[in-house]
Amino acid sequence: MVFGASLLYFLCLVAVVFLRLDEARSILIWVYPELKHMRHSDILDKEYAVNCSQISFARVYSHMDIFALAHFLGWLIKATLLRHHIIAWTLSINWEITEVAFSHILPNFNECWWDSLILDILVCNGLGIQCGMWLCRWLEMRDYQWDSIRNIPSARGKLKRAFLQFTPRSWTHTRWLHPDSSILRSFLLSQLILVWQLAELNSFFLKHIFIVKPSHILTQLRLLLITCISAPAIRQYYLYVIDPHIKRVGSQLWLFIAIILTELLVCLKLGSEIFENTVFWNLIYWGIWMVFSSFLTVWIGRYLANGHSSKRLPSLSSDNQENINQSSCINSKENSKNNNNNNNNLNNKSRQVTISDDVITFDRLSQTSTTHLSSFSPSVLSSSSSSMTNISNHVKIE
Repeated sequence: MVFGASLLYFLCLVAVVFLRLDEARSILIWVYPELKHMRHSDILDKEYAVNCSQISFARVYSHMDIFALAHFLGWLIKATLLRHHIIAWTLSINWEITEVAFSHILPNFNECWWDSLILDILVCNGLGIQCGMWLCRWLEMRDYQWDSIRNIPSARGKLKRAFLQFTPRSWTHTRWLHPDSSILRSFLLSQLILVWQLAELNSFFLKHIFIVKPSHILTQLRLLLITCISAPAIRQYYLYVIDPHIKRVGSQLWLFIAIILTELLVCLKLGSEIFENTVFWNLIYWGIWMVFSSFLTVWIGRYLANGHSSKRLPSLSSDNQENINQSSCINSKENSKNNNNNNNNLNNKSRQVTISDDVITFDRLSQTSTTHLSSFSPSVLSSSSSSMTNISNHVKIE
């Protein structure tokens, strides 16, 4: 179902690439007539980065609107998909830097410093990431018992089982980084961070180009679809990163990358007026920081993974090391004696095994032949069984 929906969305994007902006928007207006009277002022529904020096509790509390809840829930879902603290925090910080780099193109990216650092990174994003990781730990520890709903007698149990149908079938722990991570693995994780930022940017550019409010159902459906597409894509990419035996990525990941790149192509083709005022030095600095921060994240993750593994495997004391050496010497002497005894009895054991194998083979042959001869007369059966008995006795005597 997810693959079919993502394929349909990709084909729609390919069709939009060959349209003009007015043609594409007329199709959206035909589906959603309320978009006809929507203007850019409706998207910019409040003032951004005004009087940032005036900080008060009432003003900070006024920014805790429905978008703050959306930030929290969004990062809870992202942390659940990634299941890694460092990568999630890197994406959160890099997104605020992305907003600063593209604020001259999209006015709603202009925010006060306390709005970006405190409300977004620490409060909304931080709580969402932490709650998402707690949810992952709970899903790892719980027992998954999938009984049929017909075998549950109570109505409450059936209702609970129906609700659990929408939860994961199982939950496994992910480990993107470990101390022995290769350079290729670091490069692949850097690609994940860059593509993630590009997918986030497409959401804002598309609604700004086609003039769609953030609260519109079209924007919500697109976010829901991208979330459903990214879940199996991230899992396929994780298996490709950690398993050297997997030489190619899954089809869902290929389709997800194709969707992100096609959305970018739509934005560049139909949003030429928006990109006319682009400050290219901002984009260059942004790209350099994205690459540097991604490799820095990989290095920090490897360092912390190394420290975590060293805590799990403490060093042995000198007394324990001497005991291990003494026990290894004793075991080596005993093993040498046992090897001499085993060499003396090797021929006898091999002969016994050969004879026993022959006996077992002929016994099975006698049973099989008796089963196939059940349709013959009793005289034939008695003669065949006596012949099989003589053969088996002959083998036992030898």
